[in-house]
Amino acid sequence: MNKCLICERKSESLVCEQHSKVYKNILEGYELWKKAKGLSWNDYLSELSENRYAGAWVRLLAKKMLELGIRAP
Repeated sequence: MNKCLICERKSESLVCEQHSKVYKNILEGYELWKKAKGLSWNDYLSELSENRYAGAWVRLLAKKMLELGIRAP
C-alpha cells in the first residue's frame, strides 16, 4: 500500500481516491499543453507548480511529481 502524494492517506496508486481527480486533470491537461505549447512533461509540471491560477492541490501534486521524478504515463 502506498501513500497519497498530497495528503499521505493510504492509497493503491500515486494519490488517494479524494485526490484522484486532481491527478486525472493533470494527465488530461498535459495532452492539451503539449499540443498547444510543445512542452515536455517536466516543463509542464514545472509550469503547473508555479501557476498561481492553478488550484493549490494541482500545484502541490505537480511539484511532488516533479521532485520524485514521476514520468508521464
